Amino acid sequence: MPEDLRGRVLQAPLNPARLSRTEIARLAEPVLDQGRRARELQDVHAVLDLSHNGPRTQPPAVAGIEPTLAALRQRSVRVVVAAHDLRGRIAAADGSAQSLRAVVPELARLSGAAVEIVAGEAADLLLSEAGGLAAWRRTTAANGTVENEAPAA
Repeated sequence: MPEDLRGRVLQAPLNPARLSRTEIARLAEPVLDQGRRARELQDVHAVLDLSHNGPRTQPPAVAGIEPTLAALRQRSVRVVVAAHDLRGRIAAADGSAQSLRAVVPELARLSGAAVEIVAGEAADLLLSEAGGLAAWRRTTAANGTVENEAPAA
């Protein structure tokens, strides 16, 4: 198998000749879920690492509730990473309290950012290290264009 595909292919002990599509899907789901959780954990480690150890001026990532909300308001985010069980409230302009679970998707929508929800070990790490919220910033190329590609997995 080509090297560039090895990290994207999951192996499961299946004999498709003797199984229906429904049975294959049922048997493959735990393997797919395990792969998703592993990728989520890698993503969270990467965003946390670059938010803490990246360049001091315009770091490629931010972590924490306030820094992430500020970056969303500046429309400098391309992907928000949020813990599945994100909790908390923030003060709205009118003085009322709003749920983070309502505010974050709305800010992401307004700024054109994607939202990635993580669960399991990745969510636990994100909650303990950054309050459950981090983001990949948009980057500007040397020619001044804004790059919006997703981070390399």
